[in-house]
Amino acid sequence: MTRAWETQDDDRCRGLVGCLAMRLKQKFGTGVFVTCGQSREEGGMFDYWVVPASLASDVFAEIQALVDGQADSR
Repeated sequence: MTRAWETQDDDRCRGLVGCLAMRLKQKFGTGVFVTCGQSREEGGMFDYWVVPASLASDVFAEIQALVDGQADSR
């Protein structure tokens, strides 16, 4: 099954982190960095995605569109 953030013809895209980072690079010209951790008190694994502050609202809107199934597929 192909998700909205994946591309069928690009074998460089692997998993959520890789696909989302590639999509943001193509759409906004920026990369991301992700830091992950674990907290037993907070229920397990967590991650933080970091993008330039100037693109924060656009990137958030793109991610929300992906979650809602409303983003254009590439």
